[in-house]
Amino acid sequence: MAASDDIGLAMLKFFGRTTAAFTHDLKNALAIISQNAGLINDYLLMAEKGMPLDLARLKIVAERIDGQTRRADQLIKNMNRFAHSVDDPVKAVDINEMVELLAAVSFREASLKRVVLLPCPEKEPLVITTKPFLLLALLGQVLTMALGFTDQGQEIAICAIRQKDGGQVRFANLGDPADPEPDSAGLGHAGQILLDALKAQYHHDKKTRSITISIPNVEGA
Repeated sequence: MAASDDIGLAMLKFFGRTTAAFTHDLKNALAIISQNAGLINDYLLMAEKGMPLDLARLKIVAERIDGQTRRADQLIKNMNRFAHSVDDPVKAVDINEMVELLAAVSFREASLKRVVLLPCPEKEPLVITTKPFLLLALLGQVLTMALGFTDQGQEIAICAIRQKDGGQVRFANLGDPADPEPDSAGLGHAGQILLDALKAQYHHDKKTRSITISIPNVEGA
């Protein structure tokens, strides 16, 4: 299989997996809204039969609906941002925004592992020219690997770091893997071809329990 086919397949798998996670969470939010709307209807039916309305209960239900509506709205906004990451093959992007987007699109995957993701962007914009969707897919691959050896209840910091020609994304506060020195081979074939396509570098520091991806500026499509 040609390298371009491998990259396309890796991108497609990442897009599908992430979209499925978004729609699952969105479906859950809508289900909770529907359940609480039904509860309000039950209260109204009881009121029609002469039972007094419990305003405190109605307020609680209304707050639940409002909360899930806000949740659904944020999910759709994040999904829209994710979808637009494929618009331009090569583009100037802010690594700070990529880190925040990664945390948003990986929320469900991390929550299933009971791990909290903490994006830590730099104070100033960190703009590099790169392949946005490939970068997001690579970072997602690294995070999936890291979640595999990070214990429940831990917090993984995902930090944007400035460097001379490009930027870095560091995954910190990781667990101790079975392999004391996991290398990029742990990302699998898909991860390796994404590293190569971005000309990115992978580094695992066992002392600080962190994995750093160095991303250079790229040119052309």
